Amino acid sequence: MRVCNACFRPFPLDLFPKDRNRPLGKGYTCKQCNRARASAWAKTPRGRELSRKAQNVYRATEHGRAATKRNANKPENRARAKARRTAWRATVSGQRSEFSSWLRLSYGMTIEDWARLYEHQKGACAACQHSLTFDRYTHVDHSHATGAVRGLLCQWCNNTLGYSKEDPSRLRGVLD
Repeated sequence: MRVCNACFRPFPLDLFPKDRNRPLGKGYTCKQCNRARASAWAKTPRGRELSRKAQNVYRATEHGRAATKRNANKPENRARAKARRTAWRATVSGQRSEFSSWLRLSYGMTIEDWARLYEHQKGACAACQHSLTFDRYTHVDHSHATGAVRGLLCQWCNNTLGYSKEDPSRLRGVLD
């Protein structure tokens, strides 16, 4: 028997967590008090931060990757993750982050680069000079051969370039 240092109640030794640094190989607070203390600490900002870091370290191990993959494939977890993603994408910061990631991965540019290009073109399409809006109908024009960004286009000009396969002779043939 041992008395818990937190709740001051006597418990058998098997209700205390293992601690090889202690004389009897058991901690001084009971498992129930340890759980309550850990739960309270995990709700603090520092506790949440360290918990996320520990989770990332665990996921980096082979065992952690396998467990994460197993749990991610469970239907209830997939549904919960999808709901979280959907809710996050609806926020302004979620939309900005998603747009930022798409620009960086697709064209190697930042939102600031995109905004400078928009300002330089005075908010108009680089081809037809119609005004552009910040939505899915504004496209980043780029060379498919080199990947270099040429400007911002409206959807119709972007489609025209795509259908002509960026071949000037095809475009001239359509006009003649």
